[in-house]
Amino acid sequence: MIKYMKKIFQNLINFFQQKSSKKYFVIFGIFFLICFIFFQSTFSYHEQKFFIKAKLWSDFAAHLPLIRSFSLGDNWPVEYPFFAGLKINYHFLFYAVVGGLERIGFRIDYALNFLSALGGAGLLTSIVWLGEYYFSFSAGLLAVFLFLFNGSLVFIQFFKENIFTNFENFYQTLVTQRTFVSFGPWNGDLISAFWNLNIFTNQRHLGLGISILLFLIGWFELFFKEKNKIYQRDYLLIAFLIVLLPLFHQASFAVLVIYLLIGFFSNPKFYLKKHLLFFIITGFISFKSYLMFKNGFIPILDIGFLALEKNLPSIFNYCLQNFGLYLFFIPLFLFLVFFKKDYFKFRKIYLTGLFIFIISFIFRFSTDMINNHKFITIFLIIMNLGVAGLLVKTYQTQVFLKQIGVSLIVFFLTFSGLIDLFPILNDGLYVQKDYQRSEFGRWVVTIDPHSVFLVNEYLYNPISLAGRKLYLDYGYFSWSMGYPDHDRRKKQDQIFSKDIAKDDWCNLLSSEGIDYLALDQNQGDFMSKYRVDQSSFIYFSKPLIFDKAENQSSTYVYDVKEICQ
Repeated sequence: MIKYMKKIFQNLINFFQQKSSKKYFVIFGIFFLICFIFFQSTFSYHEQKFFIKAKLWSDFAAHLPLIRSFSLGDNWPVEYPFFAGLKINYHFLFYAVVGGLERIGFRIDYALNFLSALGGAGLLTSIVWLGEYYFSFSAGLLAVFLFLFNGSLVFIQFFKENIFTNFENFYQTLVTQRTFVSFGPWNGDLISAFWNLNIFTNQRHLGLGISILLFLIGWFELFFKEKNKIYQRDYLLIAFLIVLLPLFHQASFAVLVIYLLIGFFSNPKFYLKKHLLFFIITGFISFKSYLMFKNGFIPILDIGFLALEKNLPSIFNYCLQNFGLYLFFIPLFLFLVFFKKDYFKFRKIYLTGLFIFIISFIFRFSTDMINNHKFITIFLIIMNLGVAGLLVKTYQTQVFLKQIGVSLIVFFLTFSGLIDLFPILNDGLYVQKDYQRSEFGRWVVTIDPHSVFLVNEYLYNPISLAGRKLYLDYGYFSWSMGYPDHDRRKKQDQIFSKDIAKDDWCNLLSSEGIDYLALDQNQGDFMSKYRVDQSSFIYFSKPLIFDKAENQSSTYVYDVKEICQ
């Protein structure tokens, strides 16, 4: 296996040496350094404490337990740590690699931020590379700039709130922001929170998944042509990346499939004649990995994405507010890729992006509609490439009015992104103790790594941070991934029933795979809702008590095997 992996990475190095100039090594290195410093500023680890930027806190409450399930637990076959007992529905490979690095001795923040920087640098480098391939090197650089600073109409709302009432402090207000001007749908605003860099700081796997997608698209663009010879080592590398992509990011894999289908229908003879065996073998293996971790959710008709109302005016207004001038470039590029020779090369990737953008507004692909944002994010990256190419070409005409027009368009496509950058840079910091900081946590890490806990304190619980699994989470993580959360909550009612017999209680917990109940007595809402003090099981056995003196709390742990022996 090690020998095979060495061959894969050597092929990757050979690929870049033969197919790309040395400037891309320099570009990648610069991007990597910047990304690592940036990611390290948002998440670090010292003295058995996590230092987490406030806007990352909720997402990392899910990511860290997943990482620890690989580094401190024994998560194979892979399960979701917040819904033990069923196969995972989430593209886990990024966090499994981070967990593997921690397991062999890397500090968790270095492991996570290194892989995050690798994905971020790969994404930015791929944008430059594709921008140069389709248009020019300058277009690639501009596409990166457009990607970093979103084109929503947030700036209008910011101007309304500050230009007329607080103009003298406008600059100070801009650079000292700590909250986003608009953070829909959570704060009720129309402009969503998914188009700024916060999504990449929170969802660390996203950069690497999309970078692999863009790299593969670039490879197919360059090599799947009559005049280009394909070497065996190229096949090996590309097959390896295609097979891994579903495990890194399922949405990126779905976009790759759509891109290849568009390519196939545009030139079926070429694909069938020269690459049929490659597609059969690679496609079979990659789809097996994709289906292995797919949650089985059937897409349902749900028109409008996050528009307030499901009608055309409301949907148009949502798109206008969220995508600004990009909305008007969509029909323009549809014309250009079919009728202007200079843009023919851009056709396949643009049609791929347009297709996923449209279906994101027609179907819901998971329990929570907001998860469609990943398809729209990929579409916007593709739009960045096309718009950058068009603007650079227009600017190079040396016509003064056109250059002024291009400059204004760039301003309107990026100023909202600049506004959204400062809340990330000025974000507050949470300090969260790791499991070792409590007697309870030090005990948890000594027990069987396959142990499953039913708990009433969910986020950053020492149990999860020690790599052990929970029967249920607080209600969102598992639900949004399509797990039968509602069914388990009904069974939780039975577990805390005051009328259940001991044998029935033991059979129920055995069938559900629960090894321990760990109840924090300070979680008053939970304790009163389920009337734990009246539950039958508390008469079956006395609990173990941990962590009482150190944290001024009392976590009672009930051992199911001890109760039911």
